[in-house]
Amino acid sequence: MEPRDVVFKIAYGKKAINRMRREAGVYRRELKDLQGEFVPRFYGLFEGVTDDRRTGCLVLGYIGKTLEYYLYAMNRKFRCAVMQAILMIHCAGVEHRDFDEQNIVVDENNKPFIIDFDSSEPHECGLAMRIKFGAKEPERHELGCDELYEAAEMAEAWTPRLVFYIRRCVPIEFAKDVETLMTRAPKGISPTDARCAAEATLQDLDEWCCANASNSISSRLESSGASAIPGHWEHSKRRLRVDQSVIVRFAPE
Repeated sequence: MEPRDVVFKIAYGKKAINRMRREAGVYRRELKDLQGEFVPRFYGLFEGVTDDRRTGCLVLGYIGKTLEYYLYAMNRKFRCAVMQAILMIHCAGVEHRDFDEQNIVVDENNKPFIIDFDSSEPHECGLAMRIKFGAKEPERHELGCDELYEAAEMAEAWTPRLVFYIRRCVPIEFAKDVETLMTRAPKGISPTDARCAAEATLQDLDEWCCANASNSISSRLESSGASAIPGHWEHSKRRLRVDQSVIVRFAPE
């Protein structure tokens, strides 16, 4: 067999090791069939004493770098893949409970994987409706699962339910054209000011929709770390590092 790159996740002390044992159990049981597809491969948990301290070492297959940008700044294909991964984890009976960009890693083919299950809990998902990109954002209770709702918000999967117009939130149904939106202007606002504000709100909404749907916002992470994201997305760039993880070459016998 060819050598494999792996990651050592290290824990010190009884409390941290107990959390690592729970994480190892999740990989062995609930996530067994998702390994290599939506989560890393699990190679084992090892315990011993180092420098007079009890030490645990979780060994996982190395996938790639941590996602370096906010999820909403990635293209739709990538965001859909992330949502599929977290949905499959829920279908396997696991709630992550710490899901964000720092727990998404990306392989050389630009495929996302979910990591870090030391805070996870058994979960019977109450998802009550399909998560459809571009559909109107549902109410939280309509979706039926808080974590999936928050993940979909991170991915900007939905068209917003509300738009901001003259210091107030207005249902998006009124944002179909300038005249309709102007009917929601507060009393005392002049028609000229109401029209200017409506035009600005619709322009912002149009720019958001174009950016959300555009594949020009590349999700490919170059090995050099150079950004392929346009300049106005630079505020989204975030480099995240997993402490105490070591990439090594593992040659199975």
